[in-house]
Amino acid sequence: MNTLLVLSVGQADVQIVVNGKRHAFVKNETAKIHEALAQLDPGAWTLVDSGREKAKEEVSSLPADRPIALCTPRLDAVRRLAKDKGLTFTHALILGTQRGSQHDKQDPNHAGPILARRLKEDHGPDAWVKSYITGDGKLDNAKEPKDALVHRDVVKRVDEEIRMAMETSCAENIYVVATGGITPVTALTVNIVRMRAKAPAKVMWIDIPDAARSSGDHMDRAVLRAKIVPTPHASFEARKAALDLIREGHLIAAWGAVKHLHDDPSESNWTSVIELLYKWASSLDLETCRCKIPMLTDKHPRAIDAAMRVEFALRAGDIPRAVHGTAALVEAAMWDHLMKRATLCRGKTDVYTLNPAPEKDLITDKPYGNKFEPFVRVTGGYEVAHRAPSYRRIINEYFKSPSATPKLSALENAISIDIRKLRNDVAHGIPTPEQMIAATKKMQDANLWSKQNGFLCQPLVREALKELNVSDPEKLCDALVAEVEQRLTGYVYGAGST
Repeated sequence: MNTLLVLSVGQADVQIVVNGKRHAFVKNETAKIHEALAQLDPGAWTLVDSGREKAKEEVSSLPADRPIALCTPRLDAVRRLAKDKGLTFTHALILGTQRGSQHDKQDPNHAGPILARRLKEDHGPDAWVKSYITGDGKLDNAKEPKDALVHRDVVKRVDEEIRMAMETSCAENIYVVATGGITPVTALTVNIVRMRAKAPAKVMWIDIPDAARSSGDHMDRAVLRAKIVPTPHASFEARKAALDLIREGHLIAAWGAVKHLHDDPSESNWTSVIELLYKWASSLDLETCRCKIPMLTDKHPRAIDAAMRVEFALRAGDIPRAVHGTAALVEAAMWDHLMKRATLCRGKTDVYTLNPAPEKDLITDKPYGNKFEPFVRVTGGYEVAHRAPSYRRIINEYFKSPSATPKLSALENAISIDIRKLRNDVAHGIPTPEQMIAATKKMQDANLWSKQNGFLCQPLVREALKELNVSDPEKLCDALVAEVEQRLTGYVYGAGST
């Protein structure tokens, strides 16, 4: 099995050991010390275990005694982890810098080759040592917004080296040292690997907490994680992206934008809200959702769901879905009214008893009668004929008793033959841009959609929903968005985590 280790070099990755204690370099002397090491014969220095003791004193130059004892604390922690877990790295990519002291006094410019030599011990791999900044190159450029965090040239080089390493190694398991190094570059490395990893390759993350803070014996210890812990930045960024998508009607896309955080116990406190919206928009089982929003999960007229889906589709610019849903609203509302008069027969899925009983001219003994009779007489009760003309007869004739539904009748009458044909075009074919432009005009001309492509605000829709005792139907989607905003903005980062 091929495995790849990816590590970006940091300033403290190479240290000098004197009298059993490891010493970090004085920051502004780091580049000169590394340049001096690069000039030495390989036999003039040796690599030793990092050990537990870290001296407070930093060194500003190389000691006179030879060979010089060097150690690699962070890489040693990775090697110990690999030994404990039985891991073998067949390939390695070490990302560093080669700026030199004349350009950056703190540049660990020879750390890459030293780390590669340490990694080669005990039959380790020949590492690729690559530099993403050389000479007078800059990590960032505050004067250019695109380069303010990490310069685009650095991004390009890191991306290219990672791509080449992943393609060449054909690694099935990729291990990324996700802490240490230059922070923006390490974070960039993590995200590039996540983006470029292709199934079935697995990515694992290696964290190395600061031993001085996390370990009583000051020994650096690496921790292997299958999932990277979301940073505060990632959490807030994902919530902002989700809210923007939801406001624009992209409920399913919002779930796609945050799904990668859902396995984190803390983040799932808010991603579960987006999961509920996604399942509602996709007509999936809401009972499996951890989150509950009463206006979605409590019992309510099915016409509410139908109308809200059209409104969200229009906000998202999803004209085919909105066309289909507009016609479906009439059917949903018809069933809501019908269920006030119908009782499902025990043991049946589509046979009802009706109270009041329908008039004879609304009943047929043959499925799909010539006169579009809406009710088919069967043993124990009636089945409903699923045809638009039959639905029309239910609305305009059967619903006269005990009370008529004039608002639903008005909405049904607005759904012309041309509009029903549009629905069929969407359901049974691949809509063209020209068809969708024409569909929008027809819907607006019929006062089903507003000129701004609103739906719930239209009188025909609003009054039909009020006829089902829905309060403030024009505010349904805005109320749902407000509820979601309250839950996502009210989440406290890290809440519920251990």
